[in-house]
Amino acid sequence: LGEYTAHHLAGTLSFEDAVRLTRRRGEAMQAASEACPSGMAAVMGADPETVERCCAEVRAEGGTVVVANLPYYVSTPLLFRLLEAGPRLSRMVLMLQAEVAARLVAQPGCREYGLLSVMAQAAAEVFEGFRVSAQCFRPRPEVASTVVSLCCRATALVSHEQQAKFHRIVKAAFAHRRKTLPNSLRDEGYEFQRVVNALHA
Repeated sequence: LGEYTAHHLAGTLSFEDAVRLTRRRGEAMQAASEACPSGMAAVMGADPETVERCCAEVRAEGGTVVVANLPYYVSTPLLFRLLEAGPRLSRMVLMLQAEVAARLVAQPGCREYGLLSVMAQAAAEVFEGFRVSAQCFRPRPEVASTVVSLCCRATALVSHEQQAKFHRIVKAAFAHRRKTLPNSLRDEGYEFQRVVNALHA
């Protein structure tokens, strides 16, 4: 069953609303396809299997636009998977939990700034679009939503070969927020003096 049909049969959505929302989804998919400069667009329900298939099938030369409403309970790992395919994508327009969107666009010094902020901004230019009211959903969720746009960099700030190492270092750096960077990295297994020397190089 489709998402809206299932809600209708469960009694949480009227038949008229189900038809209207289905029509709007179709119009959004068509608009996304027409907006893609290369004529390519991936519009997804964004379950993990669909994201994986999209990343595997996207062309190497880029130009694909991904438009998705990522499931909030697994949005972070799906975001990291999409970011891995960044150089092969042109743009991503994603609806996310507002809290996750805030982490994506956060700048140094903000409490939301962390691993996701660094990894996303290294792979793309991230822009906050607009808030989506909880009243737009049936059933109404307990969290707010935000649409964000990620314009993927043609050349990522970190090379593909260095991605895994970069991810480990950034993750270690934010593992102990109350500690200084050298101490946090030391506690995650990095040699303290080597870290200090690198910071003062």
